[in-house]
Amino acid sequence: MRRYIQVTKEIRARLSGKYGVTKKTVWEALSFITKNERSQGIRRDALKWGGLLIEEGFVPNCRTEHLGKGKISQAFSNGVAVLLEGDTAKIFVHGNEMESYSGVTLRTWGNILDRAQRLSETGEIETIMQ
Repeated sequence: MRRYIQVTKEIRARLSGKYGVTKKTVWEALSFITKNERSQGIRRDALKWGGLLIEEGFVPNCRTEHLGKGKISQAFSNGVAVLLEGDTAKIFVHGNEMESYSGVTLRTWGNILDRAQRLSETGEIETIMQ
């Protein structure tokens, strides 16, 4: 399951300016990855300013390995991989850590995998965050 709030570039820029945060922070809030007061405010404003709540099924195109002790590795094309250990997920590109997320739940896991898959398809992390 993938759940997020869809907004325009203009709304993302407005949210980033209002809260004084990066595009990544706005993306994490709109993807329900972060769960703090600021994230709730970002989501509330996004919906108030015309954002749409989207819930959809998602099946990642990757190879999954269960490594034991709660570790899961998922390998995508073009050297992109995601490692989940406990409630922490990390996205790697060619072995280099690109992003890290804490407090990951089953509901937010799909959003992180979607992000990794798009990165593997485009090769550009900035494209995903726009």
